[in-house]
Formats: sequence, structure tokens, C-alpha cells
Amino acid sequence: MPRPENPIHDVHGELTAFAADLRRLRERAGSPTYRSLAARSGYSATALSQAAAGRKLPTLAVTLAFVTACEGDPADWEFCWREVSDVLSDKGTTASQDAAPYVGLACFQAADADRYFGRDLLVEELRSAVADHRLVGVFGASGTGKSSLLRAGLLAQLQVDGRPALLFTPGERPLDECAAQIAAVTGQSVAQIRAEFDTGPDALPRILADQVRELVMVVDQFEEVFTLCSDPVQRDWFVRAVVLAAAAEGADIRVVLGTRADFYGHCGQYPQLVEALRGAQVLIGPMGPDDIREAITGPALQAGNTVETALVSRLVADAVGQPGVLPLLSHALLQTWRRRSGMTLTLAGYEQTGGIEHALARTAEHVYRGFDDEEQDLARHLFLRLTALGEGTEDTKRRVSRRELDADPQLEGVLNALAAARLLSLGEDTAELAHEALIRHWPRLRDWLNEDREGLRVHRHLTQATDDWEFLERDAGALYRGVRLATAHDWAAQHRRAITARERAFLRASRRADRRRTRRLVLLLIAAVVVMITARDLHSAAAQHNLVTARDAVDRAIQLEKSNSSLALRLKLAAYKLAATPETTSTLLNAFATPYASRLDLPAGKIMAFTFTRNGTVTATASDDGVVRLWDTGRPEQPRLLTTMIDIGKVTSLEFSPDGRVMLSTNEDLTTWLWRTDDLSHPVRVQALGNGTSGVFSSNGKSLAVHRSGQIQLWNLADPSSPVQWGALPGTSATFSPDGQLLAVTTESGGRLWDVSDARQPRPLQVFPFTATGASVPVFSPDGQTLAVDNTGVWTLWDITDPANLRQLSTIDGGHILGFSPDGKTAATNDRSQAGRSVRLWDLSDRNSPRQTHSLDYHVDRILGLRFSADGRWITSLTTSSILALDRAGLPLTSPTGSAMTSATFLSDGRTLLVGEQGSARLWNVADFRHPSQLSTIQTSRPDNRTTVFSAAVTDSGSVLLGGNQLDTQIWNTTEPARPRRTATLTGAGEVRALSNQGILATNSAHHAQQATEPSPQLWDAIHGLKLSTLPTTADIGSAAFANRVPILATVSSRGDAELWDLSDPQRPFQTGTLPVRAVVAAINRDDQLLTAGPDASVRLWTIADPHQPTLVAQFDTASPVTAGALSPDGHTVALGGKDGTTSLWSIANPQKPPHLATLAGHTDEITDVHFSSDGYGLVTTSLDGTARLWNTDTTRIIEEICRTLQPMTVNEWHATVPDLPYTPTCT
Repeated sequence: MPRPENPIHDVHGELTAFAADLRRLRERAGSPTYRSLAARSGYSATALSQAAAGRKLPTLAVTLAFVTACEGDPADWEFCWREVSDVLSDKGTTASQDAAPYVGLACFQAADADRYFGRDLLVEELRSAVADHRLVGVFGASGTGKSSLLRAGLLAQLQVDGRPALLFTPGERPLDECAAQIAAVTGQSVAQIRAEFDTGPDALPRILADQVRELVMVVDQFEEVFTLCSDPVQRDWFVRAVVLAAAAEGADIRVVLGTRADFYGHCGQYPQLVEALRGAQVLIGPMGPDDIREAITGPALQAGNTVETALVSRLVADAVGQPGVLPLLSHALLQTWRRRSGMTLTLAGYEQTGGIEHALARTAEHVYRGFDDEEQDLARHLFLRLTALGEGTEDTKRRVSRRELDADPQLEGVLNALAAARLLSLGEDTAELAHEALIRHWPRLRDWLNEDREGLRVHRHLTQATDDWEFLERDAGALYRGVRLATAHDWAAQHRRAITARERAFLRASRRADRRRTRRLVLLLIAAVVVMITARDLHSAAAQHNLVTARDAVDRAIQLEKSNSSLALRLKLAAYKLAATPETTSTLLNAFATPYASRLDLPAGKIMAFTFTRNGTVTATASDDGVVRLWDTGRPEQPRLLTTMIDIGKVTSLEFSPDGRVMLSTNEDLTTWLWRTDDLSHPVRVQALGNGTSGVFSSNGKSLAVHRSGQIQLWNLADPSSPVQWGALPGTSATFSPDGQLLAVTTESGGRLWDVSDARQPRPLQVFPFTATGASVPVFSPDGQTLAVDNTGVWTLWDITDPANLRQLSTIDGGHILGFSPDGKTAATNDRSQAGRSVRLWDLSDRNSPRQTHSLDYHVDRILGLRFSADGRWITSLTTSSILALDRAGLPLTSPTGSAMTSATFLSDGRTLLVGEQGSARLWNVADFRHPSQLSTIQTSRPDNRTTVFSAAVTDSGSVLLGGNQLDTQIWNTTEPARPRRTATLTGAGEVRALSNQGILATNSAHHAQQATEPSPQLWDAIHGLKLSTLPTTADIGSAAFANRVPILATVSSRGDAELWDLSDPQRPFQTGTLPVRAVVAAINRDDQLLTAGPDASVRLWTIADPHQPTLVAQFDTASPVTAGALSPDGHTVALGGKDGTTSLWSIANPQKPPHLATLAGHTDEITDVHFSSDGYGLVTTSLDGTARLWNTDTTRIIEEICRTLQPMTVNEWHATVPDLPYTPTCT
């Protein structure tokens, strides 16, 4: 047992912290003795123990030896050692960190004007603008130096000129911020000015005119009035006030607004601001090469430093043309200065930082990894709190008051550490990110923000509500109630560390108030119970019990959706069998329309090694207890244990041959063995290969590459019982191409392709970049034409069709794990977050431009590896605790461009689906709803004219009519869906709205960009391509439907007017009736009943037998405003798509009392179209979220499919989840 460490004496804080960090690293490694560390490192136990004593800084060599022996990251620790060395060196001389010539992520202040270089022309342009205009807008993208220009450029020059000026940022309460600044200038109290502000926005110019004669008011980060200020009253007041202040009479008031360019449109929403800015704008563009060179060398020369010529050239090359590069450049320069050689900044020092692209992320990662687990958790929540989520714009930084943070010494330490690394800026009472570049260029922070954006919005609203509550002196009227309270309470219960004491107090007060309201309703509830009791004759006690149990089963299933969706699906089936209610029907339909996962928990113990067979039918795992287990994953939905191999030592690497009949294992002592696995129930060890750490088989299994001591040994395995070594190559890992002709070999410094067609004489080919630290082995695509190379979680795709001349195709921003589908059209990766629990799917149909299509969040812990099944349907993944099989069935259809899906319709064959989107329509084979496959793409416009296909109609003969904005209606022959042919164009016809059985087409006229006329409703003979007439109305059609038995057309205009048109003579249509509703959807069933639905969520059914006097038959309300709708072919079911992304199903077979059948949920944005299949059971929905979803509403078929695919619930599973009822088989 290792003896305890001596206490550390606090000589220098930095040295103490460094020694403490080394000790923590040793503890995480299991607290090995210094004697064992010495054996691993080659340094004496005394030298290693002194390194962690904290009396003096150890040498870099001893530090890295200590770190390597404790399985730490040498690169991170070298960075840390140099930081501490610099600080200690500064303490021994007159230098200090403040003497650095570069400001890093922070912006230049007015006091930094002497080291502000490269912007002379821009400063002069801004000075002139302020001299010529009372109000000036300074616009630029994030990272172009707006704040520095306003401070070190404009403000510093104003100070030289002796002109009074003030600068502030609006923050969450711009009136309070403005009042505090004006009070400092005028000498009045903040309360007095704030009270005057309440009289109106003209108070600001009045105060300034009375109290000052001249002032330049600079408002930096003006976009905060849109991102941080949630009060529209304050926002409007402030915008109007600054415009009025600039026009104040009796004083020379100049106003300068520094604004991020992507908020230019927000400014345009205020006419008075637009007028004031007309001709008074300064646009900040990127620096040119000469300006960048000056910004690099100027501060260094000013401080007595020099910069290597090679470094200047490299920095200019890295920075020129890069958007938002200035904070990254400044940070990289500061880090390079800290690694200077004497007084010279060197190229070598710059490369150690990671360069412009990686220096910031490396610094942030280094500081974050230096925290313990609790500190890392605090840092995560702090960074999230300091970020404002964008709404249609990029995320921005958020300045918070210290009052918003808990008074926690540990949090204070995290704040100070982040500020010392210049990642945060701490004011007297505020904290904020040093620059928004952190949000864009630190992958970990991006992942945190993307993990649960809706949850972060809930938290941000909670924070704002807490502030408002305290501002109103804890007025009970400001407390949460209802849905907002339930949502916030549920989120807070799952994120206890994220919320502060103030927020907890607010939620407690809200809960207490809610309970008081509940008590007031007790009498009403008792009355309701009495009513229920008197209605017991309608429902038996058993039925009531089943109903309650079914709800419990649904709740339990929802809890299991992520961890065991297979069991969750079977639970939902059980709930439906117990009580077929709208709730249980909804959960069953929704579950069947989404992918599910089958989970097999692994025995306790750390996974040391794993591998899959090439076809994914067998998975092998090795745990730290010295046991290797073989698992049958041939039926991914039902994995099972095959055999257990014990007493073979601790295995650190496993690999199957392509046919799965041979397995390679490597032990902790580096011994390498070959196993016969023909009989998976009895693996046989057949041959030792000497020492090695890992290996890989060629595609035919007759060659083997083994890593051993910095070499890749090549072996002939024609006879596995008698392997023959061919030769060796330098390298640390290797992988064979599918044809076995190429070998991708990596080393510590890069990678290379080798021609191993003759393995006895390998021939070197092209090199490729490779980052060894933490990277995975390269992966070949199944066709052997592409090589995927991991570089710190970003995979680079290389075209290797000519192995002697590699060509970079693109990158995939995934995690450290990647696998190709058998057809090579899809890649699966884990995500780049620290948790690494999501599987992301990438469309590789164009390998020059991979596109993420889906994210599957079913894992509860970190993914170690993954493999596609032979048919590509399943993805088997191994995590630290389980084997998970993910079924790709039920994934939504996605747009290649990421644009909204706008329309969908089934073709007459019942097996083909057409989906319209931006610039094209795509045809899909949906014979199997859960496994659609794309057949073809109809390109409706030129590549430079991305016309959206808003609508489509299908004829009985197999023709498709497509229409959209700025698009003449096109007619395509789709009798061969894989090869559609364009047959005609209805010039002048635009958006397709409805097609009658007689071939009459209702459209809006095509509206081309060069035309000034607005679209108008038209009637066309679709069979002969002739225009019949134009409807006599000034509004275009939003929705339309033809009656079946009478010549009537029902339309809903874009204004919401519902009208009926007599088409007895289609060439002379006339209006015959109107409906007293505001609608967006019109549909007619086969009985000529008209359905209308609108933005008020009200749905109505009318008879139009007498179109002059339509009669209301039924009316009901949906949970969300309706945006799309459809009637089933039999006319008995209506599907209504909502603004909230859900689609509700209703039966109108009995119009007097239409029951709600189910709600389909899965989209994340507004529904744009709904369409039934010809049998009435299939349904397609499209959405602004860029997806189309297929739904099966036939519960009988769904139950049959579930029972055929999954094992029924066992008696034990039933009693564990539905304990109150006797076991009833769910599948019979």
C-alpha cells in the first residue's frame, strides 16, 4: 500500500497547484507506489516523489515521465509545465503576465492604444463618420475587432482630443445600464435618472441637453438588446431613446452603436433607426496581409521583442481570409509569447500552441482538464450560463451579475482559474466570456450547448423569471404556475447542480403557491369524484384498474425509451392491450415510427478490449477480470452470450479475421495469440506470435499486421497454425484495404499508405496527416476508394483511387469512432462530446460534402465501438456497460440541403412517395414503410435557382404535377419512378393546389422574380395543358379541394377566407358561397363534406349539398393551430398537422361527436403537409424541420410486426413492470 504524501508547503501558488495536480493524476491512476512508477518511467522513485512535493518545479523530462507512468496526456502536461515555468520565471524577474504585448481573447482597451496596430485607416474612417453624423453604426462579424476599434481606436482618440465620452453595453436591462452611465457623467443619482426614464424615451435627450453640452455615447455590443434583453418594452425604449439622443437640440450628442453584422436585420425592424443610420455606417471587414503583419510585429517591437520572419509568414498565411480570426490570432500570439525563446517569438513556439486553429481549444481543454470532477461540473454549468442561445442567429456571450451566481468558494476558484487563463473576463460585479470565439472554436462547449438546447432555454427563462421576481420584491404574481412551473420543476430536478440558490428559492415559492391554489380546488375535485362515482355503471372497476395500469405502463415505458427502447416498445404494446385509449394508441404509433434499440447489459468490470466480426454477427469483449466473452449479435434485436473464455490473462486487444474463424488476442504482458473460432462455443488457442500490442487481418484473412515496439510486423497466415513473418514497417497501427492490396500505417508523426500486394516487399506510397494523440486507426470504405483518417475527433476523407496521389475530399465532425455501412453510402460516428453517447449518421452519397442526417441518442454511457450489420439495417454498438443494437428502421427522411420539406403525396401505385423540397422533388420506394429507399430525384430548377416545390398532385395515369414559387407547373411521367421523365410544362401555372377527378387543376399563377404581378388563382385542363380561366378574386389560394358529386371547388385564401366556387362551366367560374371562418386548410371527403381548419385550432365539418347555404355539421378543437390537413380515402379519418409539429388523428365517422384517436409526435417544427396512402392506414407528414416522417396507423399490423420482430414480454418482465395485473401474453 503506498504511504501517504507529505503536506505541500505553499511557496508559490502556481507551484503548489502544479504539485497538487500531479498528485491527483497519481490518485486517478490507482495510487501506484513511486517504486512502481520508477519501473515504468526509467526515473528514480526519489525524482518522481520530489516532482509532486511542491518544493521546486521538476524538469520537463521528469514531469513527462511522471505523467506517462500515470497514463496522463503528455501534450497537456507539457503545456501546463511551460505555463508554470513562465510564471515562476516572471516572479524571479521584473516581468509579469501583464507585460505581455498581446491581449489574447480580451479586447483592446483605450489604455492599450499604444499596442493597437493594423487598423489606422479604419480608425480614421470611424473618426470622420462620427464628425459628420450624429448617429453612426459600426457593423462587423464576430471576431473582426469591433470592441477593440471602439475602445483602442475611437475612445482613445477622443481622450487625446479632450472630448467627453462614455462607453457601455446594454445587457439584460438596458435602461438600468444607461441610467448608471448617465449618472456618472451628470452627477445625478441613478434612481433619479431611472425615474425620469420611466416618463418615456425622450427623457434621455432631455437629460443630456440639460446636463452636458458635448458627449460621444458609445454603445458596444448593441445586439444585446436583442439577445439578452427579454423585455420588449425596454428594448423599444432604448432603441428610440438613442435615436432621439443623437438628434437632441441644445447639445452636441453623438451616438455610436457597435453591432454584430448578423443582427443588421434586427436593426432594420425599427424605421427610425434605419433612417438615422442611412449613410452613417462603418463596415468592418477582415484585415489584409499588411495589416495582419503590422498587428503581429507592432506590439512585439513596442515591448522589445522580435518575431521570427518564418513565424510572421506562417501567421499571415494562417490568418488571411479566415472569418472572425482576430481573437484567435491574438490568443495564439499570447500563447506563443509565453513560449518565446529569450526575447524572440518563434515558429516552434507557435506550433506548440496548436496554431490559430487549435490554440484556443487547447488552452480551454488544458484548464478544464486541470479541474477535478466537481470543478469540471461547475465549469460546465458556468460556461452554459455565460452563453445566450441564438434565435436564428449565432449563439452569443452573456454577461452575468455575480449576484446571479452562488457564493461558493469552489466556484470562486473556478472563476479565478478561468480568468487567469484569460478565458473569462471578471468585472467588479460581473463575469462574461472573454470572447465569443470560445463558443465557436471550443468543441467541448459547442457540444454542451447542442446537447439540450431546449433545456437551456428553460433554464434561461427560469433565471430571468427569478430576476424579475426579486426585482418586483418577490411579488407572488411573478411566480411560475401551470405548464411553466411543471416544465421548470422537471428540468431542475434533473439538473440540480445547474441551478442556483436564488432559482431554487423561486421554484420553492412557486410550488408553495401552486399547492395553495390546489387546496382551494379541493371541493371542486371532491365534486368531480362524486360525479365519477355516479358514472361507474359506464365503466367497470376492472376497466378502470386497467386504465390506471396502462397509464403507469406508458410512464414506465417513457422512462425506458433511451436505456432500453426494445422493452419500452413491448411495454407500450402491453399498455395498448390493457386499454386502447388515445394516449396508449399515440405511444404505440409513435414508438413504431421511430428507431428502437435492443440492449444487453454486460457483466460488471471495465472493458479492456473488444472487436466485431466483419458482418457484425459476433462481438468479443475482454474485461479487466481476465475474462473474454463471445456474444451472438447475428440477431441484433436479441443478442445473447455464446461462451466465456477464462484464465487467459488480461487481454488488451482483440481482432477477428474477416470470416470470423480466427481471432487474435494480445495480453497485458504483450504476448500475442491466434485462436481458432470455427466453433464459437469452444475457441481453441493454436499459435503464439511473440510480443505485440494489437493486430489487423487482411480481407482474405491470409495476412496479418501486428504492432510491436514501433513496428508493424507482416505475417503470412495461409496456415494459422504455422504463421510465417514476412517483414516489418515503421508504425504504431495499421489497417488493410478491402482488397488487401494497401495498408494504411500510422506513426507518432503521421500516416502513410503502403502497397502490400507483395507483402514480402512492401512499397511506400503517399503520406497523409495524422494526429497520434487519442486518435483512432484509419478506416477504409467498403469500395476501397476512400480512407477516413481521425484527427482529434474530426475525420478527414481521402480519395485513394490513385494511392500515389491522395486527394482530400472533405471532413466529418464526429467523434473518435467511425464505421461505414456495407454499401458505403452512410457513415456512423459517435459524437465529440466528453460523454460520447450519441450515434450520428452521415450521408456519404457525395463524399465531397458529407451531411449529418440523424442523431441516435439511445446510449446511457460512452460508446467504445460500432459496426453495421451485413444488410446495413442494424448498428451494433458496444458501450462501457452494454451491447446495444440500433434499428435504423423508422428514421425520418431528410433533405440533402437541410431545407424544409414542403409537400408530400403518394403515387397511384401505392408504393411510391414523392416529397417536395427546395429545388427538387424526390421519389421514394415506401413498400416497406419502416425501410424506405430513394429511387430518384426530380430537379425542378437550375442549380442557381433554388425554387421550392410547395405542392404536387398525382393523376391516375402515373403523372405528377409539381408547382412552387417562381415555378411553372411541370408534368412528369413517373410510371418508372426510378427514371422520371418531364413531359410538359403549364407555362403560367404555379403552385398546385388541387386536381379533380375530371383533370381540372387549381393553381396559383407562377410568380417569377422579374414579374411585378402578384400570383392569382387559375383553373387549367391538366390533360390537354390548356388554361381554362382565372378565379375572380384578388387573393391567392392557400388550400383547395374539389367536390366529388357536384361541380364545386372549395378554396381557402392566403388571407384565411373560405369560399365556394361553381365550376359548372370551368371557363366561367363564379363564387357561390362563403363560410364564416378563418381557415388555412380545406379538404372534402367522398360524401362531399367539407373540412376547414384554421389558426385558432378550431376544426369544422360542413355539408355543401347546397353550396349557397353550407351547413355546419360538427366542430372540435385541436391542441395546436392547424397548418396542414388531409382526409383518409374513406373519408372517416382526418389528420391535422399543427404549428407545434404534432399531427392529431380524429374520427369523423360520427360527425356529431368526433373522437380523438391519437397524436403523432416526432417533428420539431411546424407541419407543412399531410397525406394518406391509398389504403388509408399509411400517413406521411412533412415539416419545416427538414424531415418527412412515415406513419403506420394500422394497430393490427403494428402489433403483428412487433411480435414478429421482438421477443414477447416474459413473466418476469411483466411482473417487474405491471405488477398489479396477472400475466397476460401480449403476443398470441
